[in-house]
Amino acid sequence: MYNSGIGTPYWFEWEIGILECLNMLQDTSIESVILQSTDFQALDDVVVNYSDKSILNIQVKHTDEDANFTYSFLASGKKPLLNELALEWKNNKDNYNFKGIQIVTNKKWGPQETDGKCSMDDFISKVFPCLQDNYNYTSAKPNEQKAIEWYRENLEINLDSNEAACFTKIFSFRKESCLADVEEKIRVKIGEILGTDNSDAIDFCLNSLLSKLNIWATSRREKQEITRENVYGALCYTEPDVPSYELCPEKPILPSRQRFGETFIDDIKKNSNHIIFLEGLPGCGKTNFISYLSQMNESIVDFRFYTYLPVNKVDGSYSDDEGFYLGNILWRSILVQLKKKFEENNLLSVVKFPLIYQFMSASEMRETVIHFLPEYAKCKGRPCYFFIDGLDHAARSKDARNSFLSQLPRPEEIGDDFYFVLVGQPINDGYPSWMKDNKGITYYSMPALDTDDVVILLEQSGVAENTVDMENLAKTVISVIGNNVLNIIFAILELKKMVLPLSFEAIEKELNSRFLNKQIDKYYEWIISSQEKSLLLYKIEAIMAFSSKRINAYDVAQMCGVEHDEAAFVLNGLYPIIVCEGDRYFAFHNDVRLFLQNAIIHNSNIKGITESIINRIKQDRELWKYRYDISFNLLVSCKATDEVLKLIDVEYVMDSALYGISFDRILQQFILAHQLPMDNLEEVCIHSSAVSLCLAQYANCIQYYAKESDYFEAQSINKKTKAEKYCLNVKNDIEQIILDIDFAAKAGFERGHKLFDEYLSGYNIEALLSGELNKETLVKAGYIFRCYGADYMDALTGNSNDYVYFVDGWLDASVSITSKEDIRQTFTFKWYNPDSLYAYIHQITEEKNLEKESFDELLNILLGMSASIEIIIEICTYGLLNSYKCEAGIEYIGNHLSDIIKIDRDYKYEDLRIISLIKANLCLFGRIEESLVEKCYKEILNLTHNGESQRGYKPALAQYDIAKHVSEQFYSVDRNDVLSKDDIFSLIYFADKYGAGSAHDCNGYTVMRFLRKVLVSFSEHNPKAGIIDTICKAVVQCLEWDKTRFIPEFNKLFCISNAHADFLKVAEYWCGEDGVAWRSEYDEMEDLCKNMIPCIRILWRKQVYRGST
Repeated sequence: MYNSGIGTPYWFEWEIGILECLNMLQDTSIESVILQSTDFQALDDVVVNYSDKSILNIQVKHTDEDANFTYSFLASGKKPLLNELALEWKNNKDNYNFKGIQIVTNKKWGPQETDGKCSMDDFISKVFPCLQDNYNYTSAKPNEQKAIEWYRENLEINLDSNEAACFTKIFSFRKESCLADVEEKIRVKIGEILGTDNSDAIDFCLNSLLSKLNIWATSRREKQEITRENVYGALCYTEPDVPSYELCPEKPILPSRQRFGETFIDDIKKNSNHIIFLEGLPGCGKTNFISYLSQMNESIVDFRFYTYLPVNKVDGSYSDDEGFYLGNILWRSILVQLKKKFEENNLLSVVKFPLIYQFMSASEMRETVIHFLPEYAKCKGRPCYFFIDGLDHAARSKDARNSFLSQLPRPEEIGDDFYFVLVGQPINDGYPSWMKDNKGITYYSMPALDTDDVVILLEQSGVAENTVDMENLAKTVISVIGNNVLNIIFAILELKKMVLPLSFEAIEKELNSRFLNKQIDKYYEWIISSQEKSLLLYKIEAIMAFSSKRINAYDVAQMCGVEHDEAAFVLNGLYPIIVCEGDRYFAFHNDVRLFLQNAIIHNSNIKGITESIINRIKQDRELWKYRYDISFNLLVSCKATDEVLKLIDVEYVMDSALYGISFDRILQQFILAHQLPMDNLEEVCIHSSAVSLCLAQYANCIQYYAKESDYFEAQSINKKTKAEKYCLNVKNDIEQIILDIDFAAKAGFERGHKLFDEYLSGYNIEALLSGELNKETLVKAGYIFRCYGADYMDALTGNSNDYVYFVDGWLDASVSITSKEDIRQTFTFKWYNPDSLYAYIHQITEEKNLEKESFDELLNILLGMSASIEIIIEICTYGLLNSYKCEAGIEYIGNHLSDIIKIDRDYKYEDLRIISLIKANLCLFGRIEESLVEKCYKEILNLTHNGESQRGYKPALAQYDIAKHVSEQFYSVDRNDVLSKDDIFSLIYFADKYGAGSAHDCNGYTVMRFLRKVLVSFSEHNPKAGIIDTICKAVVQCLEWDKTRFIPEFNKLFCISNAHADFLKVAEYWCGEDGVAWRSEYDEMEDLCKNMIPCIRILWRKQVYRGST
């Protein structure tokens, strides 16, 4: 088979660049490094910028063959390398201070004398240094002198002798070994910088640097210079904070909280004690209050840690009660936040922030935090404040030894530059003794609710009509049950159950009957005692106590072994401590969960209840997602160590990704499980080793592939936006409103609709285009108006940049709205950005979003507006592949074929002209003289740097021939095979046959994907065609070769032809027990499995159907 280097030359070049980036951390004279500089053509691979404004240009030449670096390599061909380098130096020497020009290669210096010249090895190592010292140097050895004359003769084609002498002084050669050896050099360099030989630390930094190439070496970068701070930031450990998202304050912010906020901030700024303790009863709004402080102007909440994530009002999800109690999580969280702060100010390298803090112990991280908090205070020019919320949750942890409470700094350890603000329930025996009555701590209490607070809560709840005297009603409620927040909220929920209006005396009597005038636990007991005691009630208590998300009544019924209506009846009877929204139930507050947990733990039937629920979860795969909260927590509560360890096996860890369970939750469960009392330690160690190895590999995948959402509970998409929580002013806060509606729209259509109606219905759209908003915001505005405000668009006109950006967003949202009427509404405007219009058409055609009548409407509109040729080609190609008539479009393409040459795109490998011509050829096949298309194609090749002298020319001609054969197959009437086996294998091995770089140059990857797509379309409409079986057999044949290629498009052919047995061979090869997928990188494995599963399902259904008939 063909031996192509695939992507190795690019990686070799980039890793040479990475070496220079690492040199920058050790050499203060280096200012930045560029990979693939846009300022040069022949001197562009790696550019090193120095602080004295000089530059070093490195050109990298790689081979996968055992090839030598020879005279001919340096000076042959139409564009000899030496001449290219020298000419570009000459053209730019007045604009740049060239420190050096260097060729780096893994080719060996040629050992043989050539045409009377000394070997290239001798020339580079012996002769060339003499020429650098003295360009007029002559050698006494004839073979060396001939080499010198050869060099001067070639160099002075473009340079005069003085220029040649200057160029030679800065020109040099450097030999590197293979890609693996360059990577090892990088590892050594990283070890020097880190000051460690810890392989895990080095591997992490290496992977982090390599992942940055995705930005540094591609068009995704915002600037081409890679600075010292960029490299330092890449090496510096990065992980998502736990928890990783901001908790916004809930609407409304009560007046008493606003008043307290002002005095609290003023007091702690003046406070001489550097530990502040803010205490409050359950449900008094401590977390919401800190969230409010964090969003105040010039907020002093610099850092924040949530021990416990309160119930998410949208998704109904919780942390476990003890929350993120571990000391290493607290200190790591502060370090993550500190890193982000220093990174935002480009100070990571300046303050020398630790690069590998993830390998520190908890005590080392603690020491590092205490060192760097004052550094951040210097950056801010004031003391900094760290808020730790939810201390009572950590105090309830069963693992007091590792809890962060035992690791918090004492007052005497804290300097003048920073404060710790601790927030939790009143101090009790679970807290460290030094926190009680300590003169070094200042204590504050959350205020009780005032009458104006209760009035607002009553009005917001809609519990009574406007005619009711809300102030007196509020006073009545407070007089009966006091002014604790949680009691008040439950009282309001009880009022909603009453038939109002009632007299204040009647309301007082009703509230008294519900035990809300006493400890809140008495109210919970009253709610539960209103239900008939039964095993079903106990099971539901257990489920709701340990469920971490909303749970529907059907699943509750399945776990309890009863009918849906029975379960729903009991659940509804537990209102309002159990709340229902859309047939999904959840505990109203964590305090309710704690009460239920305590009740079930002390229930004498706990073992039987636990066994019954867990067995039903085991037996029903649809319930397996509940293993991660209900099963685990019930087993831990029973102290069933053996059962807990059986539950947390390798499969449990691997399956967690299927159910959206966070890595951090699995890790904490693993730690907790191994703190339970154990008997057979040897067996436990064997089991634990396998699970811990699985966890380590999972963590590596998450970190390396940047799948940060798997690290923590995925709740951020469900958090309420500022516009949902606050009453924003449309005029002053329009940008924030647009951002929030866009966010809410993508989280859930109805959320976005509600916000749009609240803020933007009837808004003067012309005001959006007044030049006040940036491009990103205008694009989002177009998106949300297409979703929710399309009827307001009739009068919008213009062609300013603001108008164009707005329409770009409008088109983006229109991709999924494709009925005939929707298409008409999409094209309400007069002007469209051609690039955005092409992207819109391309996305629609890729996602197959058009029915026949929508297609006809869209084609007519595009032709009527004289859309650019590539757009007409795209839509007509889609029509052909879906058997839609598009004669008018094809006629337009034939009349404007030469317009493809004029497509206004700067040259890039993914050039639109080549693929457009290939698609046009399919549209025009048999309708136009072939010579006209071929002439146009060759002109395009010259324009895209794929002319006869360039490497992309040969594969470009080859792909054109294959495209002709595919087109002929597509139009074949008798359905006989037109494609040869060579054509089929080329569709699979094109890049291997012609080389990865050459295939890139001529757009070969895109062309091959398109041609395979054409064949699949042909097969769908001609399922009896013989070519389908021929292709399937070829795919299976490839499995026997040294090099196999996974072609996902061809999977569908096996389904069309019912080639069940053959596809099983393919599936077994790639995803079987010893399949290639499991030996591949994570993203490759994911891609393989995602593409295999749909076809396996289709073939399985067909087998089942045949069996049933």
